[in-house]
Amino acid sequence: MEDDLNPNEVFLEYVLDDPNSFCLSISRKGAYLWVLPVGRTEIQRLTQQFVDEVRAKGAGIDGAKQLYAWLLKPIPEAATINKFVIAPDGILNLLPFEALRDTQGEYLLKSHVISYVPSGTILDVLRRAKTQPSAPRPFLGVGDVAYENQGNVGRKMPAQTQREARFYEAWQISRGYSYTTFPKPVTKSKESVKSPDRNR
Repeated sequence: MEDDLNPNEVFLEYVLDDPNSFCLSISRKGAYLWVLPVGRTEIQRLTQQFVDEVRAKGAGIDGAKQLYAWLLKPIPEAATINKFVIAPDGILNLLPFEALRDTQGEYLLKSHVISYVPSGTILDVLRRAKTQPSAPRPFLGVGDVAYENQGNVGRKMPAQTQREARFYEAWQISRGYSYTTFPKPVTKSKESVKSPDRNR
């Protein structure tokens, strides 16, 4: 996964537990597991308190500084790398890391670019996904389809007039698209279907 990250980027995946919580940090330099100074109970308590205070339009300065000290300060890469990709756990999914304050009392938003992913596996899949080749020309197909449980609405669509057909043909030609008129489906009336001869 180290190859998926940029040189100035670190991936942080948290695991909350008691009596201690953990953070897995991965960068171009390697992967490390750090033990956080407090467990899940304390992190949940302070995170909920901080979120509630922010929602009430409070400053939450003390909570922001303490959460930074618990969640980021123990990780050396957090002080040297300015792009975080965070996979939160539990209540940390509610925590805006951008609103935490560093040791200087400044918002992380001012000095770091922070993004979030559900897990390291998802990040790896997204970074390694190959770009699908685009079609040489766009295609729009419209059919009078009788979808299930739609009351045969499609069958009730009015037939295309000659004027409409000419308009669509001229529009496609002006856009450089090929124009193809598909044959109408053949339907048999009840009168044309003969009953089988039971005498044979």
